[in-house]
Amino acid sequence: MRLVQGIGMQKSGTTILRKIFENIGANVIPREQQNIWGHEPPFSPTGYPVGTLYQKHGDTRGHVLDASDVDEEMAIKMQSHFLHKTGWCYGKSPYGTVRIPFIKELYPDSVIVASVRNPIANVYSIYKKFNSSDGGVENGWWGVKPANWKELIREDSVEQLALLWRDVNQHVLDDIDMVDFVLPYHELCTNPSLYVNQIISYVEGADVTTDINRYPKIGFFDDEYKKGASVVSRNQSEVRVLNSKEFVEPFTDEQVKLVEDICMPLYNKLIA
Repeated sequence: MRLVQGIGMQKSGTTILRKIFENIGANVIPREQQNIWGHEPPFSPTGYPVGTLYQKHGDTRGHVLDASDVDEEMAIKMQSHFLHKTGWCYGKSPYGTVRIPFIKELYPDSVIVASVRNPIANVYSIYKKFNSSDGGVENGWWGVKPANWKELIREDSVEQLALLWRDVNQHVLDDIDMVDFVLPYHELCTNPSLYVNQIISYVEGADVTTDINRYPKIGFFDDEYKKGASVVSRNQSEVRVLNSKEFVEPFTDEQVKLVEDICMPLYNKLIA
């Protein structure tokens, strides 16, 4: 079985793509592939293999892994997940964004799909989580850890999250030769048929064309930072979250400019 690996920052569209594949009956790995990658607990994992390596490196590299972290025993164990199975499956993990060479070393025929979202909207969406009462911030951090994550911690959480966006997505650009698709969030939401058909056609080696109505346009919320919004992520359905009354104020013009200055040069390169 061939792995289609979704990567990208949290809140960048990887869950939307997973839900589309679920709805059409494709093989989908649950949640964020904890059963494959052992990435639990998420920010300081202990499971095999990525948590084992995280503990071995002593957090000196954040969540970053590369091809040299793979040995023969690990390769055999990890490839056994897909042995004697046909077709393909989709799984998504934001932590894979800083592990592209590691994934390709384990699964040379994997297809890497990188979701990229406008950084102002993406940073605001993460900012909501970062500032919520149950956000799960750990040691001043929330989200994927690039190798230099401790150096990025700021009193200003908007600046910190913009630096996080930049340094995590820099891995996509650095390893672009290993990335099969760069998937702009806003384009996936407005024309999912185009991108889903492209991915399936590529994986299956034959043109796949389906009725555009099979994948209706998806509501997206890239303007939340202008108006403010609930801490609730629009792709979540848990009652305890949906009942939340917490509201996050919109970004100020100064905060928007801060994110633009830090992130937009990289974003423009990624979607070019």
